[in-house]
Amino acid sequence: MNFINFTKVFAVTSISATLGACGGSADAIGDNDGNEVSVEEAIKANAKPGSFKLYGRPNVTPNRDCDLFTQLDLKADYYSTATLSSGVAGVACEIAAADDKRTYRLKLAETDCGTKIYTGSRTVKGERNEIKITDNRARVCEDVIAAVLIVDETTSSGTVTRYSHVDRPVTVWPADVRTLLAESHGSFRRVPSGSECLPDQAKYSLDIASKKVTWEVCELVNRSTIFTKKSGATTLSKTMLKKITSAAKNVEVSGQTFCGNDKPAMDITVTSSSWGEQKFFDAFYACQGEGTYVNGIDEVLDAFREVVGK
Repeated sequence: MNFINFTKVFAVTSISATLGACGGSADAIGDNDGNEVSVEEAIKANAKPGSFKLYGRPNVTPNRDCDLFTQLDLKADYYSTATLSSGVAGVACEIAAADDKRTYRLKLAETDCGTKIYTGSRTVKGERNEIKITDNRARVCEDVIAAVLIVDETTSSGTVTRYSHVDRPVTVWPADVRTLLAESHGSFRRVPSGSECLPDQAKYSLDIASKKVTWEVCELVNRSTIFTKKSGATTLSKTMLKKITSAAKNVEVSGQTFCGNDKPAMDITVTSSSWGEQKFFDAFYACQGEGTYVNGIDEVLDAFREVVGK
């Protein structure tokens, strides 16, 4: 009859529990397996804790019915660690998340403009994996970043880059907006042969700092001529600028999911230091599922037309 040595089992279990409590990985096996970042390096890293959903491209709008993502948990309970695992959410999902949880110790590899870059590597069953986390949460440079956190994970299959998602408030206008682009893509009415554009087609680009608007519109001189593009630039007064920004601040994220018809497709793109570049679509065509849909783009375009005169 075989007996289990409960003393050894308790010892192994206690070690595993201790590693988990300290933020280490308990799934490494083999004499040469484990995290390659030292405990001392991981303590010095002092990563800011937080939990994030990661996606394969920036600026993703999660699917409310079935959201597939990678969960990132940053911890600094004793030393700094990053844990990645597959996640599934939504009432319409009929799949389960893969059991692929993995934890890396982190060391601080580089700092730039407030951005901190952490790296880590681990070997499990003879396979070496690496992670690189670009943490932009404290970035002070006024440039466009793809995401607050960017995670590169390298395995034997190659490198996969994932981008953090941050739930946005209902407004689309953060305090540090730098540029605004508003576009109407034109109506579907028939146009004379040789026309350069569509009726109601227009594009307005505003630089907040310089108060300058560059624009391109579609014009028809009279019914016997073709539609042609006309472009120009206008420097705004404070009053004119306020008219446009006030309209933009009133744009709100919509929960609409159905579509209308026979209206030009419209969108706005807002660029800010905190959010990077964010594109929003007119809720009139929300059923198409292209991204984040909003109400109020008509009023933004109307404000541009009024101050520019085109």
